[in-house]
Amino acid sequence: MTQNVTFWERNTIVVLLLLTNAIVLKNGFVVHAKWYWLLVVTVPLLFITLIVYLRKSNKHFQKITNRNIK
Repeated sequence: MTQNVTFWERNTIVVLLLLTNAIVLKNGFVVHAKWYWLLVVTVPLLFITLIVYLRKSNKHFQKITNRNIK
């Protein structure tokens, strides 16, 4: 992705990943347990997206992580 991702694009990605996880959980519980294997893909994607989102949107978080890196 490019560096110029807007606020709405980032929120849309997070919401889509949350909906995907909800659908997988519902189908795994209601339809068949074979759906749970998709969580191996969607949960890490959600965590990575949230970390990137927080790092770009929260200046305090950026100060803490930059201080720990140096």
